[in-house]
Amino acid sequence: MRVGLPSCKKSLDYYACIKNKFLIRDKGPRRWDIGHYGTPALELSSPKSVSQKEVSRFINTLIRLEFPEMEFPEGIDRSLQKGIPIYSSKLYDISGVKYVLSEDPIPKNYRLKLIYSSHQFFLYEYLNSWPYFYFADRIQTMNDFEKLYDAEKGVAYLWENEPKMPFLTTSAGKSKGIKLNKFTFDSMEFTYSLEKSEFLVISDAWHHNWHARINDKELKVFKANGIFKGISLPPGQGTVKLYFDNSPYRPGIWVSIFGWIFFLGSWLFVILRTQQFKLINSNSMLR
Repeated sequence: MRVGLPSCKKSLDYYACIKNKFLIRDKGPRRWDIGHYGTPALELSSPKSVSQKEVSRFINTLIRLEFPEMEFPEGIDRSLQKGIPIYSSKLYDISGVKYVLSEDPIPKNYRLKLIYSSHQFFLYEYLNSWPYFYFADRIQTMNDFEKLYDAEKGVAYLWENEPKMPFLTTSAGKSKGIKLNKFTFDSMEFTYSLEKSEFLVISDAWHHNWHARINDKELKVFKANGIFKGISLPPGQGTVKLYFDNSPYRPGIWVSIFGWIFFLGSWLFVILRTQQFKLINSNSMLR
């Protein structure tokens, strides 16, 4: 998560705030990155992204419940990307945030541990986050993102309209283990060993194109904790593979490729014809 100090615009002593924020620093005055603080046309490194609607609702609901007094002129999503003055949050906890990045040294917080600092940035380890993946101690239902405001660590929250789980048991004290072996932008692979069925929660955004398989057997990917992935694993040892099916996007990709080929071909044809006409006209004038 990228965070930062509050803006000096509303500070009672604006110049003192600017001095403390940019000039009087343990590592010396802040260095400005070319292209980031320049004109809009040159902000090549500025945050640019698109979020799923549910992800945006998830973020906005938790932040506004926890910090109702805060104002977000550019919206919460954009503020989070640019560096928001929130150094610990329930949103960070449930999302599995491991590190906090700031361009400024931030106030001491018992949930943060400084692990690196330089002229450009300060990196903190966030100590209160939930695991990136875990076996649920128990399963509860939810009908709104507000339910997650009081979420308990280790619990899996499923939407009420989800199909009923084949089991709702726990296996406290039983032997169980899981290991992440592969992680890419469109696939994951876990190996596990269980004495009883378990429900695995992964703090990675759910999408209907995500699929899961064990030994070529399709598993349902539930929507857990509002927007993340959940999978019911059978007992025994095995490997569960998750992959994103991008086949629905392939027709659009091919249309785009052929469109570019047609555009470039037409552009080249026009240039060649223009050159040909100029050559003919110049020959005619010489005669």
